[in-house]
Amino acid sequence: MKVSFWDDLDYLSMSSYYDLTEGKSEFDAQTLQAAWRKYQKDILAFQAKINKPLLFTELGWPNQPTAAKDPWNYYASTRTDPQLQKTLFEAFFAVWSDQPALAGFFIWEWRNGPQSLDPATDNSYVPMNKPALEVIRRYLAGPATGPATHPAAN
Repeated sequence: MKVSFWDDLDYLSMSSYYDLTEGKSEFDAQTLQAAWRKYQKDILAFQAKINKPLLFTELGWPNQPTAAKDPWNYYASTRTDPQLQKTLFEAFFAVWSDQPALAGFFIWEWRNGPQSLDPATDNSYVPMNKPALEVIRRYLAGPATGPATHPAAN
């Protein structure tokens, strides 16, 4: 299918809701990064063809043990897994932080105002008060020289 209005757009945008488990029931940070690299290869090939900067308009994972397999399904579990949510953000930044084609991202779901979310009971996407926020802060607080030299990329 040919899209006739690519020239009218500023960005190529997408969400980040990929199955990163590679079909495994047991996985670690390396598995998540390897899965991202496979998706990244296809995404960047498409991005190069379109020649528009890439923007992840929804970047996030629910605080649930099912987040790596079914990140779009926030009803999948009532249990929480703050460490997995953190690891998923780490995997994203490890793979994407040095890509010049990536123009940016929006964290899903971010809430303004005082937060009373308890990471032990809140299984939503919200990273506030959860270990995932440490990763986001570390990446965003990096040196002004750009993401490629950021500690999260190392």
